[in-house]
Amino acid sequence: MEILNSHLIKPNTCYLYHIRHSLDQGDLTKGYIGVSNQPVTRLKSHIRNPNEKLKCEITNTHVKCELITCGSEDEMLRLENHLRPKPKQWA
Repeated sequence: MEILNSHLIKPNTCYLYHIRHSLDQGDLTKGYIGVSNQPVTRLKSHIRNPNEKLKCEITNTHVKCELITCGSEDEMLRLENHLRPKPKQWA
């Protein structure tokens, strides 16, 4: 799996990303929301060593990863917490 719109990645920038089923495009209540300043590396780490639920979802061929927005790490963490106030998991 690769990151949709990965051509937008800039160094020293923090990103909010969304791993989701193809059919859930635009629905941030579904899937997995995460924050990283190296989203390609972070996605690879999800694939190598994910929790069992996330591993099952990520290895599905209909799953996509998309960059949602970027900003400071504090901004992205606040937005992530707003979208997923419960412990991080696949919704």
